[in-house]
Amino acid sequence: MSANIFWTPEQDEILIDFVRNHDVLYNIRHPDYRKVQAKQHLWESIGTTLEKSGSCKRWGYARDYYIRRRGNPGSGSSGFAAKKRSELLSFLDSFAASQRPTTTNSPGAKGS
Repeated sequence: MSANIFWTPEQDEILIDFVRNHDVLYNIRHPDYRKVQAKQHLWESIGTTLEKSGSCKRWGYARDYYIRRRGNPGSGSSGFAAKKRSELLSFLDSFAASQRPTTTNSPGAKGS
């Protein structure tokens, strides 16, 4: 597998599609979600397909970025790719793992 860390938009799309079709990788309610070896086998499979290492890490970056920027994918020249990626990742909206609670240090946050 390539040590090249650069991912093309096409490779990102393939990765996202792969994960979408294997909900054990993102759905915490899946019976096999905690089976590390099963998930590792899937990550190795997509890594082999894409000839890339680090597919799990790349998925984490894409997922976390989507969750942070949900509803605001960006604008300008990078906006088109970000919007397309956002549309591809929208399947995460219905899963608890993608809706982590946020905390704030704002004084009025707890209903003072």
